[in-house]
Amino acid sequence: MFNRYQLGLLLDEVEGIEARAEAGRQAVDLLRRAASIALRANGYLLFVGIARS
Repeated sequence: MFNRYQLGLLLDEVEGIEARAEAGRQAVDLLRRAASIALRANGYLLFVGIARS
């Protein structure tokens, strides 16, 4: 979970990512958009994942 302060740091870091593959570029773009929306809404960004074996 990222709070408002952490979202700003996350966006700074995301700007430095240069993905080579299309899937990577799409993932970085999605992360950037999600973080920006959460930041504008003064909210949080929560990641929920599923472990796969």
